[in-house]
Amino acid sequence: MIRSAFTLRLEPGALAQYREYHDNIWPELVAEIERCGIGTMSAFITDPLVFYYSEIRDPDSWDQLWSTPTHDRWGELMKPLIAFTDEGKVDATDLTEIFRRENSSAPAPIRLAYSLRLEPGALAQYKAQHDAIWPELVEVMDECGIMRLTAFAADPIVYYFGELREEDSFDRFLRSDVTDRWGATFGGLIAFTDDGQVDLRFMDEIFHLDTEPV
Repeated sequence: MIRSAFTLRLEPGALAQYREYHDNIWPELVAEIERCGIGTMSAFITDPLVFYYSEIRDPDSWDQLWSTPTHDRWGELMKPLIAFTDEGKVDATDLTEIFRRENSSAPAPIRLAYSLRLEPGALAQYKAQHDAIWPELVEVMDECGIMRLTAFAADPIVYYFGELREEDSFDRFLRSDVTDRWGATFGGLIAFTDDGQVDLRFMDEIFHLDTEPV
């Protein structure tokens, strides 16, 4: 399967209705999602942005879905909720995968997503350091139950999607000495908020679908 991610901007105040529609997704739309080869889809919110992570069969699986009559009807339902650019296009951004670590092929019971803001111009170095991730950091991830972790970028924001074994897996990972030492190597690359905290924002999952692509 191919990993794919994008963000979608909502209109102010549209989140509750957007979530309600997805809680009651049409069976015929799910059938089209399966037919187009979209096997896993998760949506997380950092209002007004929705971050979508998916695993797809073909590079054009999403394009296939978006060109179906069923999705056209669904899109009409979503139109008042979704923001558009000045050119009249849906305000969506494709994300580029910059990091992937898989410690287990077993199913993961818990999904997690967060965003991290980088300093301007820092993305290349941030990616290079992850391309050379420390083996001892990978060991800590495995010990803490971080089974899979994938990062996507829309410079200067990096979006992470994780699959965890236990509810506190990520908290235990962040508390480790190795993680502290790893974080210290990113000085000057990661942006901070006005109150001196790393600009990291955890997201709530608002939609998940597993299908069996046909």
